[in-house]
Amino acid sequence: MKRRIIEAGHYYKIIGPTEYSKKGRDLLREITRSEENKFRELTGKDSYKEDVEGAIDWTEEGQLSEVEFNKLVELEKDIVSTTMLFIDDFHGYENVPKEEKEASRWEPVRGDFLCYDYKILESSLFGKAETVLSMLKVLAGKKVKHSKKGGVFFSGIKLIHGNGSPTCVLLDAALTLHKKELGFEKGLNILPYFYEDQQMKLQKVVNIVIPDFELETIFFGKPETM
Repeated sequence: MKRRIIEAGHYYKIIGPTEYSKKGRDLLREITRSEENKFRELTGKDSYKEDVEGAIDWTEEGQLSEVEFNKLVELEKDIVSTTMLFIDDFHGYENVPKEEKEASRWEPVRGDFLCYDYKILESSLFGKAETVLSMLKVLAGKKVKHSKKGGVFFSGIKLIHGNGSPTCVLLDAALTLHKKELGFEKGLNILPYFYEDQQMKLQKVVNIVIPDFELETIFFGKPETM
């Protein structure tokens, strides 16, 4: 079974979490709670990583043998998705989408982010962004082009700005590569509707650089059309 990692709750450090971050976190919890229930039905035990009061401690002395414990750990990894929070600590206020700027602020309380197994800062991905760009140059060849103003493009998708900094698409591809290197074969991104175009561009890059990584996206919050 292919193991999956879910990314949700993304926010910009410059403004902090908004209602969009909370909604993404809530959708993530709906999915993982369903998976935890499935694990409970199969094993009669709470998920080892479930963040609920009173969850069974598998490591309790005498409860399980080492072999039984390891089997449960592996089964849980197959059933219950790993979770990730991605925090943009790189972009300034001028780069924050207007929808995020206008959204209500969410003030998380203690425990609101316990559901995350990984918390990743965007600024930590610059090295992997260079790796992705190098891989594209090898795999896509002439489809990677340099502009006279200093930017770098792949099939019309901007990857490097004229000032030499990576675009959001390239940093998202770097994050996806990181997920692959962590051992995951599937990814689910849960994001507000206004990131749809960016995610479509990301998919095109991932198809070249990490073709065996299955990437899905759920978009939420789109205003009803008349």
